[in-house]
Amino acid sequence: TGLDLVEWQFRVAAGEKLPLAQSAIKMSGHAIEVRLCAEDPAKGFMPSVGRIHKFELPEEFEGLRVEAGIWDGSVISPFYDSMIAKLIVKADTRARALRQLGSAVRKTAVAGLITNQSFLANLLEAEEVREARMETGTIGRHIDELARGPDRVPMLHAAIPSWLKQLQFEAEQAAWAHEGPWGVADAFQLGPKRHLAVAVAVDDKPMTVTVAWSEDEVHVVDAKALRIQSRHSGYEIEPGVFIAVVDGAQIRLEKPTYDPTAIEDTGDGSTIRAPINGRVAKLFVTSGDTVEKGQRIAVVEAMKMEHILSATAAGTIDKVPVSEGAQVVQGALIASLTVTT
Repeated sequence: TGLDLVEWQFRVAAGEKLPLAQSAIKMSGHAIEVRLCAEDPAKGFMPSVGRIHKFELPEEFEGLRVEAGIWDGSVISPFYDSMIAKLIVKADTRARALRQLGSAVRKTAVAGLITNQSFLANLLEAEEVREARMETGTIGRHIDELARGPDRVPMLHAAIPSWLKQLQFEAEQAAWAHEGPWGVADAFQLGPKRHLAVAVAVDDKPMTVTVAWSEDEVHVVDAKALRIQSRHSGYEIEPGVFIAVVDGAQIRLEKPTYDPTAIEDTGDGSTIRAPINGRVAKLFVTSGDTVEKGQRIAVVEAMKMEHILSATAAGTIDKVPVSEGAQVVQGALIASLTVTT
């Protein structure tokens, strides 16, 4: 309608008459609104509370109106409504409004807590919604697919290079500030890219990924990373802690912390971890092998010393996420196994 209904409400509340009669109001085009909420659709739309470290909207987006009362650093508490913003798009047709709003939702970035952003984008693209056949049972029938976010594996692989480069930049800045060029924690090599097994905590869960590192680039050794590498947004929320956002879903990356007393023995013998930063000089097992307690699993070489890693329990090897010649950090997973009971 092109009319500000909130202004009309204020005028009526002040005793004025409505500016126009219903017959004088003309409508053109189509507008669609979605409500961005701090909630988890995959868990029955359970509210999500916490700090919003980053809130970014698409810039210069045609027909987009945003109503929000949050900004970087805002805290969503458990005491109020879960809605954090409204996104409204106006276009000449309903189909175009759907497309533009879906694009605007996917290009919005909220880092720090769980939202229904990915759900909204999926809903706007759902067949029943596109064809205007939606009704009160639509979401219930399709909740699994509507609540499904992007594949986390390529999402993780696309984000890790950004996280590693940020860590490298911070280390170099700190070294230059205190020690000059001799304190910079980098290296050089003659030859092809080096492969490095990197330990990372993903949403507080430790894991190891293999990256290929050259002078000017780094990438995870997995072709799936290329699918979304140009679409993710990354934000450092504190030194060493990185949040990557893709299509409304997010992951948190940081250096893992380990209990030094538990690195070599996790208690049940199901994991074998590197006891020190070094190179995997030898692997004696592959996935599917049966091992006995005390059997050699790998040799990690560091400071001209070889550390022989042995199975602390009998079982079957589940996975060996490293390769011979790879550099590993202390606590990196060398192999995991299913313990024979």
